[in-house]
Amino acid sequence: MWITYASYDSLLKDFWNLEVEGRPLHILVTKLKLFRFKLKIWNSQTFGNVHHNLHSLEDKILAAEAALEGGWLDDIGVELNRLKALHK
Repeated sequence: MWITYASYDSLLKDFWNLEVEGRPLHILVTKLKLFRFKLKIWNSQTFGNVHHNLHSLEDKILAAEAALEGGWLDDIGVELNRLKALHK
């Protein structure tokens, strides 16, 4: 999922081109540690709280299904189908 975002590529390139001194293994480990920290921040800024977003989406699906129990309404049905597609 991350690699489909253009900002991920630039984030990775910026960190990979970072100047670190030391032996090759030290350079690799240092870059990976720094990238991991920055990636966590980028992930939360880009995607937000994924678990919260998922629960919110599930609540909206349940509400739309409950609204349709009384009868089919096209606009609610369309919204329900859209929400279910997002949930996949």
